[in-house]
Amino acid sequence: NEKAFHAQGGIGLIASRLDALSPSQDLALKAASVLGDGFSSDLMMQVCPGNQDPDTIRDLLAGLTERQLLRATPDDDCYTFQHALIREVTYQQLTRDQRRDLHRRAAETLQNRSAADLRPHFAMLAHHWSLAEEPNATLRYSDLAASQALAAGAFEEAERLLRTCTHLAGETLAPVP
Repeated sequence: NEKAFHAQGGIGLIASRLDALSPSQDLALKAASVLGDGFSSDLMMQVCPGNQDPDTIRDLLAGLTERQLLRATPDDDCYTFQHALIREVTYQQLTRDQRRDLHRRAAETLQNRSAADLRPHFAMLAHHWSLAEEPNATLRYSDLAASQALAAGAFEEAERLLRTCTHLAGETLAPVP
């Protein structure tokens, strides 16, 4: 119970720090929470709504770093969350519409950036399209990622992805008369 108490206190503290952000900082941090543990400013420029210019994105990331929500990595163009709980609390504050839109933007960006060879990104594309609530794209990339997982011997991952495919196929296919 003591751990739960401290975790709740930490969540409340983080939430109050997030409440103090400007609307643009809040949206940038939410976009970052969708991208994962680490991301580049270039990726943020593509995913953060409003098609921000590089200077604006750098200023937003610098402000979030000064507030100790993010930290710059040794590769000064990349950032990570100061703590996993900051990312988790930020992600939980997304509205359904924000979550769908940001995951859609992330999936589209990944597809466009990696169009020459999407194979290394099948699982991540399945993840983003799923959370963007795009069943056809989720089905496609989950199937491709499941095949990769099977070939690599990652059977639990393959099973999870195939369950997603089975579930989505049942929803999207018309019943047989």
